[in-house]
Amino acid sequence: MLTVMDFIKLYEKSLEEGKLVPVEVNGEPVRVGQVRELATIPGERFLVLEEVKEGLYLTVPMTSYLQLVNFKPYPIVFEFPSGIRLATVPVWDYLGKELIERFSLVIGRVKEDSLKKVKTWLEEVKNIDLPWYTRKFLKLNSKIWAKLSLFSILEKLEEVEEAKPMPKVIKLTQDSRERLKNPYSLALAAQARYQKGKNFYVVFDEKQTRIYLPLDMIGKRIKVSVGDVVLFEGELDSHVLVIEENLTGYGAEDINVVEL
Repeated sequence: MLTVMDFIKLYEKSLEEGKLVPVEVNGEPVRVGQVRELATIPGERFLVLEEVKEGLYLTVPMTSYLQLVNFKPYPIVFEFPSGIRLATVPVWDYLGKELIERFSLVIGRVKEDSLKKVKTWLEEVKNIDLPWYTRKFLKLNSKIWAKLSLFSILEKLEEVEEAKPMPKVIKLTQDSRERLKNPYSLALAAQARYQKGKNFYVVFDEKQTRIYLPLDMIGKRIKVSVGDVVLFEGELDSHVLVIEENLTGYGAEDINVVEL
């Protein structure tokens, strides 16, 4: 009987042997409720959950590796006429209309009541402590999405940003800056500029770090921290936080975002 470690190794092997650069397929127009598959090897599936603005969609990755997302509250599992079973993954992505239509095909559809269940589930799993094997899977999975679409996503988010309050600029105290000094920063200077956290994106620049948070967090009290250093705590009035500090050497996995 296969263990969760066996499934992780199978997933890693499929990524190593695959072709993650998507092929242009010019799929049908995007609609909320579609389950689509990116034209990559292995194919990455996702649910189109909501249109947050014209041309920008909130999507949820889906996986056939049900064993790697086996935790409570249990993910929503869908079975399609083709026989494939897909479970929701406890993260989200913003994807642009052009990327979705050019590089993915429709493989199924989900009804409105099921979309509501997925949204409720995403709220329930926001701050839970996921099992180690799910965290490992998410780390592998998020790297794929970053390679495939993060640059396009951030371009779309910048369009959203124009219609939202100005980014919140945060200047750290000298004490916080000292505590954030990373002894490995020079060795890790070649880290990826664009990275994806559990439910946010981060852009590491030479003089600042930009964190893109979920749009629905605006108006809520949140805390953003790196280790025991709090970067921001309070009511959010913009979905973009600009930390005026070079955090080279840290990664998205080091940044914690929680609702209070």
